[in-house]
Amino acid sequence: MTWSSSQTVETPHTGTTRISTLKMYPMSLFESGESNGEVSLMDLFDGHSFEFVESKLTIDDLIFAICRGGWPRSLTNRTTEEKLEIASDIFHQTCHRDIATIDGVKRNPVWVEKILRSYSRNISTLAETKTILEDVASTTGMTKPTYYDYVSALEKLFIIEEVNAWCPPIRSREAMRASNK
Repeated sequence: MTWSSSQTVETPHTGTTRISTLKMYPMSLFESGESNGEVSLMDLFDGHSFEFVESKLTIDDLIFAICRGGWPRSLTNRTTEEKLEIASDIFHQTCHRDIATIDGVKRNPVWVEKILRSYSRNISTLAETKTILEDVASTTGMTKPTYYDYVSALEKLFIIEEVNAWCPPIRSREAMRASNK
């Protein structure tokens, strides 16, 4: 069902053969109309080359798009503040409401915020689980089992998703990156 934020929806019927699940991600810049789609990552990986293409977005436009996120509702809001409020509201609702309703376990919203902030700080790195746990535990006293429980709930909410390791086909006995990110 679209607009569902969790993997579990309590219904009197399973919906088998009538309802399917579909993983939806926030919109890309092409889907939001901010990119013309001249350069395709899939085509790049398939070996196609492109002539020089320059984005019409300024650095400030790109920063705004990153902060706004790819939420469809943010495109129909009128002001910059209203557009940015969507991501802020999703963050707040996740930490203060959804985390407790996903499986009926009461969780500390401040701890959820700290986990998500640590993930955000480490998003472009190869930080290990222990790095994020140490970051969160330094101010909360969170234990390893509790951390894994919170991360599991965030995965059920589709807030956190592991990225599979990428091992390019090069001639080497050792994989370049063997674990998930």
